[in-house]
Amino acid sequence: MTHGRAFPDFLPVREVNLYLNLLLAHVDKAVQKRKTVDDDPDNNFRGLYITEKDVERLLAGGWPPLFDSADRDNLLSMETVGNGLKTPASPIRVLQKSFDLQEEDAVLLMIAVAPDIDRRFEMLYGYLNDDVTKRRATIGLALELAGLDVMDPLARGRLDYNSPLLSHGLILIEEEERPFLTRSLKVPDRVTAFLLGDTRLDPELLSFADDFLYEYSRQELPLEAESRHINVIVEALLAGADLVYLHCMHGGMGKEVGLPALRQAGFGHVSLDMSRFRHDTNHKLIADTAGREALLSDSAIIAGPVDSVINSNHQQGVEIIRFFTEQKSPVILYGYRNFDPRWSQKTALVVEPERLRSEAKLFYWEHFLGHGSNGKSDDDRGVFLGNPSSQNMTLEQVWRTSRAAKMYAISKGSRVDKEAMAHAVRFENTSNLEQFARRIKPEVGFPDLILPRSTLDLLDDLVSRVKYREIVLGEWNMRPGGGRGQGVVALFAGESGTGKTMSAEVIAGALGYELYAINLSTVVDKYVGETEKNLERIFAELEHVNAVLLFDEADAIFGKRSEVKDAHDRYANIEVAYLLQKLETFDGLALLSTNLRSSVDEAFIRRLDAVIEFPLPNKEQRLVLWQRFLSRLPVSSDVEFDFLADRFELSGGNISSVCLTAAYMAAGKNAALTMTDIMTAVYREYKKLGRLAVRQEFGRWLDIMDI
Repeated sequence: MTHGRAFPDFLPVREVNLYLNLLLAHVDKAVQKRKTVDDDPDNNFRGLYITEKDVERLLAGGWPPLFDSADRDNLLSMETVGNGLKTPASPIRVLQKSFDLQEEDAVLLMIAVAPDIDRRFEMLYGYLNDDVTKRRATIGLALELAGLDVMDPLARGRLDYNSPLLSHGLILIEEEERPFLTRSLKVPDRVTAFLLGDTRLDPELLSFADDFLYEYSRQELPLEAESRHINVIVEALLAGADLVYLHCMHGGMGKEVGLPALRQAGFGHVSLDMSRFRHDTNHKLIADTAGREALLSDSAIIAGPVDSVINSNHQQGVEIIRFFTEQKSPVILYGYRNFDPRWSQKTALVVEPERLRSEAKLFYWEHFLGHGSNGKSDDDRGVFLGNPSSQNMTLEQVWRTSRAAKMYAISKGSRVDKEAMAHAVRFENTSNLEQFARRIKPEVGFPDLILPRSTLDLLDDLVSRVKYREIVLGEWNMRPGGGRGQGVVALFAGESGTGKTMSAEVIAGALGYELYAINLSTVVDKYVGETEKNLERIFAELEHVNAVLLFDEADAIFGKRSEVKDAHDRYANIEVAYLLQKLETFDGLALLSTNLRSSVDEAFIRRLDAVIEFPLPNKEQRLVLWQRFLSRLPVSSDVEFDFLADRFELSGGNISSVCLTAAYMAAGKNAALTMTDIMTAVYREYKKLGRLAVRQEFGRWLDIMDI
């Protein structure tokens, strides 16, 4: 099966011409026989009206049959027409073998397709139909030309909807409102093209084709890590299995495993991306077209992810999947959910490919980027590529991101570097999370954090947990059993303004991830069960992107369960229980921040990988904060940094707010920022916080300030 341009082979064209020449001889015989009873063969209006003689002829028995019993072997002699030209690759023989066609079926197909290949048959069929507007073979004409009795139920059955010709879409019936024998026969353009040797993918499928699998199929990538699964699939296909389901996990092999298995089993592939389906897509038509295409090219269908059709409408999704599993060709489905027996009446072989390990990921990154290790150490290679092995991506995402990185590098006139990789990763991580969360592009790093050394060490440890979880949790299996995921969850606890959100941004930047801060107003819903549904959508979306999920004010949804006194308490507890279960199977990175650690349910604490306290800054840290924030402004010489750091026990967020207020005051006066401006801003910040302004802290400035 090819996805690109292909030209007809000489043999198929010659073979079709031989068939048509034989058919033309039989049509000529039919025309001559019809003329023997035509009272006016030169009538230019034949077929547009009925004369009195026509009526008399019809009442007397109509026109004689085109062929009598002595001619019943007519077109069925096609078996020898090839004169030794037929080969196993002959399109007509392929059709007969793949679709279980009898010789009579092949004859009917050639009769139906003739006007699409040779224009002479349009006029000839119009004459024989006695209707110049009907230039295709009708059912009655096709049966007569094939020497079959139009009254024979078996003959008529070759063109009903249960026949191989119609059920596989090799022939279509037009004008269904007309009587059976006068309905026109049409052959799809793809079948006509196949008979002429065209191997291109059916145009109906092009918009749904899986570009990655077609690109990937042209490459010979080693898959030693998945050889066990490949061998299992190959053995099953050779034994006659016709349905395989690849139960994928994000960050691991999935649909790619099916390609080498099909190749080894002697099949091609028709690969469709179900995520491209739209609500108005004719799913049955696409499935049937894919099934026909697979049989034409001796291929199997690879389709998925099934989640994309199940998630939108479960019942309709099951029906869509059944359209594919009921095809005659072998089918390989893939998805991230467990196989559901309702998807097919067939027995499925379920295969669960494993996650890609760090070294395998690094290999594929280098392969798609077009360069090898060049003798570098693993660490050097990782640094050069921007530490891609920490990205929890599928092989398709690695391929797509690599292409984006190369395009970015070309636009900058440089080679692929860490900047290009970071840009490409951000592009790949765009998701539907933005309907529930605010997307934050990380712009700060560890040097920007003013925190105690112990807190910084814990944050650095959190980054290491994400980078090396595949080794610790995957290869070393340090979290066995219970279907537990490889997620990393941490709680940031501390007063407002102590750096919790900024630290989340720093962690996201260190990993090359995006930061999504959950908007509680779009998640929490007053209706029972809706909050859980919203959270489920968030977690499901997070499985497919590399992002840090920040639950700010986490105590609002991760609060302690309470004694059940009414229905409200019971449903509130259900929300908490749902989150507890979800964290067990979670595979992403989630950070919870709260000002009230005591309000978080203790069951969550046990499931956390880390609890990081964010204390208020001490005097030395406050001095650095004052100097850092004010260094961006024109500051007069009377500003006393030591005084500010020593007297006012403010958080970093409060200091930032004070400096912002003072900056507006200075800008309004078009002058440098003075100590009076800063002290006035501090006073206003105290009022906002509900704190008293006492002389012990403000000193002489209480008398100087105009408040």
